[in-house]
Amino acid sequence: MQNNKNKKIVLSSSVKKDNTLLRLAREATKNQTVQRELNHLILELSKGNFEAGLGPGHIKKTDVYYSRGDHGARLFYRKIGEDENNIYIDIVGYSAKGRNEDKVINKLIEIYEKY
Repeated sequence: MQNNKNKKIVLSSSVKKDNTLLRLAREATKNQTVQRELNHLILELSKGNFEAGLGPGHIKKTDVYYSRGDHGARLFYRKIGEDENNIYIDIVGYSAKGRNEDKVINKLIEIYEKY
């Protein structure tokens, strides 16, 4: 996902709309290192940096991308729109590698599978 540098990133979050994703996000952020890393990844995303951390990933069969932190944080997001001034990004999940990443990915596939 590339960013037009002249456009502002507008973030929203849908994590609270799904009880499973909300529970998994809370589980992931119990670890303070993961929480700090997620905060950093969100900040970088808000600046239009889609290459933050260890670089981006993509969940196959969906329009969900993610940023990967050095200490296991994963920030999942979707581009939901764009106009002449803004790129709209919706945060759809958080996870911690090795703890609940697979559960979050499986739930996101269930919700956002395209084909």
